[in-house]
Amino acid sequence: MRVEDPVYGQFEVEEPVLVELIDSRSVQRLKGIAQYGIPEPYYPVYGFSRYDHSLGVLLLLRRLGASVVEQAAGLLHDISHTAFSHVTDGLLGVPDFAQDHRHRGFLLNSEVSKILYWHGMDPEAVADIGRHGLLEREAPLLCADRVDYSLREFAPRLNGQKGRLIASLTAFEGRVVFDNREMAEYFAFRYLNTHIHKWASIEKTVRQHLFAEALRSALEESVITLDDLFQDDEHVLRRLTASKSPRIKATLSLLSRKLEFEEDSNGQIQLPRRVRHVDPEYLDHGVPVRLSDANKRYAEEVRLQKKILQKGLSVNIRNVR
Repeated sequence: MRVEDPVYGQFEVEEPVLVELIDSRSVQRLKGIAQYGIPEPYYPVYGFSRYDHSLGVLLLLRRLGASVVEQAAGLLHDISHTAFSHVTDGLLGVPDFAQDHRHRGFLLNSEVSKILYWHGMDPEAVADIGRHGLLEREAPLLCADRVDYSLREFAPRLNGQKGRLIASLTAFEGRVVFDNREMAEYFAFRYLNTHIHKWASIEKTVRQHLFAEALRSALEESVITLDDLFQDDEHVLRRLTASKSPRIKATLSLLSRKLEFEEDSNGQIQLPRRVRHVDPEYLDHGVPVRLSDANKRYAEEVRLQKKILQKGLSVNIRNVR
């Protein structure tokens, strides 16, 4: 199977187990699930699908020399996502990253478990994300998951640096590092800037909250069921837009407009904001060094931005057009 990816280029995937997994219903379903969660009609920012990201994680792991088992784990790491990704986490009873909590059970009870078994792989080993250090690491360290979604976000604006950035990634003692300080700094500052101005921005935070409220109303009014959330974005969106519910219609109408926000300590909308950054390791004469230890300016910038984000968000919607 030839795979052509906008970030990593062309790859030949010849392992039968990986080809069959890519073609499986569970993986193909991810084509209909937006990485950002909020569907484009209600969040006017270009994004990519969970499928794009999952395939990218597999390809990055191949570049890093990961085992076929870890590549399979990378391809499958997001199959338990609901429609609209993390927007639904609070609705399912777990406030943060509900998808991670249900991943093992979802994988073991899906058709991909049989595919793995038929090809001599232990589904439990693939489902246990903690075994795969190139695929997943606790933040703020790098891992293939964290690096891939970042590269997909950065790629349109890398100004010719994409090739250098990807080429500088390497595996060292089972974890992802950069082979030079320059690229570690480039990636880390860009990640921090993107998180502040996009992933944890006022607009995305408020729009995600409002869309989650529309989904909550839809569940309470039986417009959708939890089973519907395990379809894809378009399936659920059709039910929402066809609904006669005044609450749902009002929220979607608001989201469809251009919104402006005014920060106010007594704002009508008060929300937490995600706090995250990366602190990549890079190799200095073969020795791994944490960027924050070598670059005090970066460490201070992280400290300042964390302080801002930890205050949360208190805003009013000022203008609606």
